Amino acid sequence: MSVNKNSLKNLTIGKTAPDSNELLAETPLSVRLPASLDKIVRQMKNRPQWLRSAIVKAAIADDSIDWPKNDQE
Repeated sequence: MSVNKNSLKNLTIGKTAPDSNELLAETPLSVRLPASLDKIVRQMKNRPQWLRSAIVKAAIADDSIDWPKNDQE
């Protein structure tokens, strides 16, 4: 499945693993957060789901992403 803006809009983010209608990447993505935000996110019971959902929403909203030419909006 090629990733494009429309495929992200249709991505299913659920509560159980695997929580996506698309296979998860082989390796995890890791970022460092400001300490205060890190503390909040680490306390979330649904942290992986919330993080994936936040990243998907940010990717859809980001107009600077060079999406594949076959992306039909």
